[in-house]
Amino acid sequence: SRKDRLPAWARKWLKRIGTERITDAIERAGSIAELSPDERRRQAVTYLQKLSIRELGFPVPASIANLLVEHVYQQWKKVRR
Repeated sequence: SRKDRLPAWARKWLKRIGTERITDAIERAGSIAELSPDERRRQAVTYLQKLSIRELGFPVPASIANLLVEHVYQQWKKVRR
């Protein structure tokens, strides 16, 4: 279970943003059929960055957004199996 755990600094970002917002960004990007998996991930990161500025009032660096999207996506994928 330790391998699935984010570092403390990343968990703080996750707590501030919320798993549901990240899942929403993943699902929105996943609904665009013509995108490749890499393009969907990049689109989810972009959605998350825009959403955090609009709804939360603070920017999320791309590297952190990418890490959080990847982490939440892995959990989301396990649940959907």
